[in-house]
Parts: sequence; structure tokens; C-alpha cells
Amino acid sequence: MTLLTLNNVSLHYPGRTTPVLQQVSYEIQAHDFVILLGTNGSGKSTLLKLLQGENFSHTGSIHFLNRAMNTYSSQNLNRHIVQLTQDCNGSLFPSLTVYENYLLTRPRPSLFK
Repeated sequence: MTLLTLNNVSLHYPGRTTPVLQQVSYEIQAHDFVILLGTNGSGKSTLLKLLQGENFSHTGSIHFLNRAMNTYSSQNLNRHIVQLTQDCNGSLFPSLTVYENYLLTRPRPSLFK
């Protein structure tokens, strides 16, 4: 099952001539494990922000679960797409596994509705 599809995604920041992302195409299947590596300024954080619903003006298309990314609310996307950075500024619990730390970010059902 395809979870995420990027098709020719390009992005320029206003006032810059060099694109941050240029014709990025990629498909992520269920149960894939993906790591973004690159030098400073190569677009890793920008791509992740796009995937988390930041409203950058870009070309190309991004689909999550076969639905256009811009049809999801940021809150809905953040339930499905979580970013774990290399430098967490002490926000991780070292005694827990990465998965256990990730579970702490998941929304809890409300007792009061």
C-alpha cells in the first residue's frame, strides 16, 4: 500500500534563485523506514515541513494515502507523520527506546468530550 507519493515537487523561497527542492519524486510504501540525509541547506527540513502541512508554495503534487496533502488539516497530518530529529534538545527520554519516545507524541483520547 502506498502511503506517500511526491511527484516532481519543487520549491523556491521568495527572493532566492536556487531552488530548495527541485523535481523531487519518491514513493513510500507501508512499513518502509525512511531516513533523510544531506548537507545543511539541502532541503531536508523544508521537505519535512511540507509533509507536516506547512503551506509553502510549491509545484508538483504530494499525496498521502492517495489523497492530496493539502486536503488534510495540520492536526490530522500530525497524527500520522511524526518527525524525530537528530538533535532533540533533551526532549527524549534516554531510558526509553526510540519507539517508546515516539509513542509519547501520539495524541491521547480525551476523557472529557
